[in-house]
Amino acid sequence: MADGQINDGSSVQYGKTQYWDERYTEDPAQFDWRGGRACAVPDGRLVDISLVVVKQMLETYKDSGLKGLKFIHGNACSLEFPDESFDGAIAKATMDVLMCGEGSTSNVYAMCHEVSRVLRPGGVFFVVSHDPGYLQYLDPEQANREFGWKVTMDQIPKPVMNPKNPAVDEKGRPLYHYVYICKKKLSEHGAS
Repeated sequence: MADGQINDGSSVQYGKTQYWDERYTEDPAQFDWRGGRACAVPDGRLVDISLVVVKQMLETYKDSGLKGLKFIHGNACSLEFPDESFDGAIAKATMDVLMCGEGSTSNVYAMCHEVSRVLRPGGVFFVVSHDPGYLQYLDPEQANREFGWKVTMDQIPKPVMNPKNPAVDEKGRPLYHYVYICKKKLSEHGAS
């Protein structure tokens, strides 16, 4: 797959911040790719590259009563957190978005590097995606060598929002989300 192209070969600009800013300025209704584009950490910090989305989320959740929820304008490829500061991180469709942008492979590598940097030993990074092929980028041997991760993948059926419109492809086969579980080693020489 070429940079900036999605599986059907079309050139969609999901990988550009301007796309998301314009999309949410024109249509502020919340849209969730069954998981959004945010890179989140379990303590309630959600990082999004679109300032428009961050402002909308701040407004949406200001009176929600959810304590500790923080929306941060930032870039998953350059996280502004100290080393080894989190036990876990979740990227929901973030890798899908990065794969649609220019420099996709290097951006995915940068995100993985940054997440590995901010994860504590034994921490877990969950990548939720629509694509079953990301093991080529999260290759278990390379991920172990580069990021100190043990990588496994699982699939979960896509939720059915409307029973009259099941989550199946054109041949009636069920559709899935793919979850890549990247567990950081406990230490340089320890087990994961």
